[in-house]
Amino acid sequence: MTGKMLVGVHCVGKKNGERKEYFLYQPFDNQESMKRWGCQAVTAQTGFGAALALELIGRGIWKDAGVFSPEYFEPKPYLKLMEESGFRYEIKELPA
Repeated sequence: MTGKMLVGVHCVGKKNGERKEYFLYQPFDNQESMKRWGCQAVTAQTGFGAALALELIGRGIWKDAGVFSPEYFEPKPYLKLMEESGFRYEIKELPA
């Protein structure tokens, strides 16, 4: 199977009273995903995000009582673990 995919999130908000706009995204090539991980790009993107979140919970980095989505927690440890795991992402600051 060949092809490419891109999954991203567009964020708009304020930082220090100034409007900010960012696009965080994960580009995937299906052939590269099959070679590196033995699964399709869509499978890697779906599963690895959850696996990284569980790793942070298991290490005690993400902790709180109750049920929360990954977006609830501080993102920097997640992004660092993505880099350490070779799970590529990019962040672009857009003109506000």
